Amino acid sequence: MIQKAHSYTLSCSYLNTFESDRIMTFFFKRDSNSFYYYVNGKLKRLFKLVEENEKKLVIANFNTEFDSFFIFDKESKLFKILSIYLVFGKQDKIIDGKCEMIS
Repeated sequence: MIQKAHSYTLSCSYLNTFESDRIMTFFFKRDSNSFYYYVNGKLKRLFKLVEENEKKLVIANFNTEFDSFFIFDKESKLFKILSIYLVFGKQDKIIDGKCEMIS
């Protein structure tokens, strides 16, 4: 189980069925209450801490095109990302996968 810490990295993966049937990997690097979202080694977004306790971690990113929420169950190590698009014509996305903590 992940302990509350000021810095750690979550390595996460999921099966990408939106564009291709391949496994996608991304990272969240925590620094205090900020979580940096990396894909293919490039920083993509900054998420902010919403809630953290012994069982779950919830972080969010808000911008002009969409809002994203990352919900991580620390005991099962499963996550869900909810992306709610604010732009007309885009379909909301829900992504499920698994994460591991790296120090």
